[in-house]
Order: sequence, then C-alpha cells, then structure tokens
Amino acid sequence: MASGSSDPAELIWRKSSASVGGECVEVAFGPNLVYVRDSNDENGPVLRFSRPDWVAFIAGVRLGEFDWPKTNSG
Repeated sequence: MASGSSDPAELIWRKSSASVGGECVEVAFGPNLVYVRDSNDENGPVLRFSRPDWVAFIAGVRLGEFDWPKTNSG
C-alpha cells in the first residue's frame, strides 16, 4: 500500500449505492493499482493497492475477517 498525489487524473471514482451520511470511501481501478480515498476529501490522500493485495482484502471481507469483534454482553 502506498499513498501519494501522483495518481492518474482519469480515474473513475465510485462508491457504494448503499452509501448514506457522507462517511464513505471511494474506489477507482487503474491498470495495475486500486485507489481508495475519503469521499469527503477528493483532494486528500489516496491509498494505492496492488491488484493481489486488493483481491486478498476483498476475500478477507467476504470471509468476515474484518467484522466487528463479538463480545459477551452477559
């Protein structure tokens, strides 16, 4: 993962159609990298991920690796 301002200007940014309330991230796909940014700060930092890293992240999401931890509430 890296961040920087030298990202291609021609990227097409998109966010989930379920996005409400303005607390979202946007994703854009380049030829070799996936870009992620805060939807509220278009000129802010951009994270860049390689294709294999992005695929691994999405697989982890689908497997529940990033779900909120369950706690014993009594």
